[in-house]
Amino acid sequence: MSLEFMDGFDHMQGGGRDVVRKWDTNATWWGTQSPGRFGGLLAQIGPGGTSTSLSLKQGQLSAVATRVIGFAFYYVNVPTTDTVLVEFFHLGTSQVDLRFNSAKQFFFTRNGTVLGSPSTQNVVVNTWYYFEVLATINPSAGVLTFRVTTPAGAMNWLNVTGVNSSATGSSLTDGIAIRMPSGYEAWIDDLYILNTSGTRNNAFLGECRIMTVFPFQDGFNLQWTTSSGTNHWDRVSENPGDDDSTYNSTATVGNIDTYDMANITPPGAILGVQTVLTARKDDPGARQMIVETRSGGVNRDGVVTQSLNSNYLIFREIMETDPATSAPWTASGLNATEFGAKLTA
Repeated sequence: MSLEFMDGFDHMQGGGRDVVRKWDTNATWWGTQSPGRFGGLLAQIGPGGTSTSLSLKQGQLSAVATRVIGFAFYYVNVPTTDTVLVEFFHLGTSQVDLRFNSAKQFFFTRNGTVLGSPSTQNVVVNTWYYFEVLATINPSAGVLTFRVTTPAGAMNWLNVTGVNSSATGSSLTDGIAIRMPSGYEAWIDDLYILNTSGTRNNAFLGECRIMTVFPFQDGFNLQWTTSSGTNHWDRVSENPGDDDSTYNSTATVGNIDTYDMANITPPGAILGVQTVLTARKDDPGARQMIVETRSGGVNRDGVVTQSLNSNYLIFREIMETDPATSAPWTASGLNATEFGAKLTA
């Protein structure tokens, strides 16, 4: 599997707890606001006047040589000095980054050492772009590409090959950050991260849209216990999550709860589905769960076992294909699938 992470920010109403659980905020400020690019919410990095440098950092990734990030980007105001925009890390140390200069042109650096020439194209404020950045980390054969989709189409603004893209000497990256300096602001939406390890979704995906849906009615499996009332779905459909205010719970290994999700009409091919579960345990001892799907009258276990903590955490799993068919997702297949959780230990 290549697709590692996605976020449309629509399930983070007001930012807050779910921001910290899904991202590594690194003690910097960012939040969500509406409307997003196609409605819903977006990530807002650094309202003007904030006194610290700002970042949207994702460090919950495996260590790989090549990684791609894509996201919709909108400058509210553009810094007037050379500034890091996208940074690739390994073990907390910067390897390589994409920057822009006072002319609003872009260039790559190896932690400050310029690699290649700046782009001849530049950006303007108050305009949505779709940015995609590829980095292959290598001491001598590094590859760095910056691809931009505008209303005129997609094209590479930068393509640097055969360079030293490893500031640490390793050929790995396990984290990414999107940055803005203090006093400036940018908006981000419809973000994905992938690597090149699989046979699908292993290169630039092009302009994407992340569509977020919530439970809207009970499904077939209703073995957990509601915190109150009789409906299971409305205990877990709030935005943002309300933790111990409304929930479903179980102490019985093997118990399953699944829910019908709101239907979607995707604008194109469905490249992957990401489940986002919020859960905790309330007693000592190990507790584990997995994502459960139900399609075609069959319950299907997820592949990632999640170990619970006494604090609420967000647990993610990405399915690039429909588990009922092992083929790419279709709208009808997705809309017919129930999603939920199964206690496994």
